[in-house]
Amino acid sequence: MVTPIVNAIENQFRAYYSKKPISLLIRSTLVISTVVVALSIPFFGYLMSLVGAFLRVIGSIILPCLCYLKISGTYRRFEPIVIEVIVLLGIAIVIVGTYASVLEIVGRL
Repeated sequence: MVTPIVNAIENQFRAYYSKKPISLLIRSTLVISTVVVALSIPFFGYLMSLVGAFLRVIGSIILPCLCYLKISGTYRRFEPIVIEVIVLLGIAIVIVGTYASVLEIVGRL
């Protein structure tokens, strides 16, 4: 997930320095800064659980199905029904996952 950020930073420094040492420094700095943020923010794991439960299912299941329904004009016989069932299951997963994550956060307070 951090690869685009690393590539952008490396491209900025590529003209000035050789690639291997600066790449190692940039990647190490990003890993260390991620660890520092994760350790300094209380409930960071639970926060990531909440964000993942809410956004991951929306971005990987629900939105592609809805975009396909919007873009595609012709459907096979049962195709819209199957897609609507997938969307409804995705919504149920979002609700249950978000609820479970919120319960974990509240339980740790």
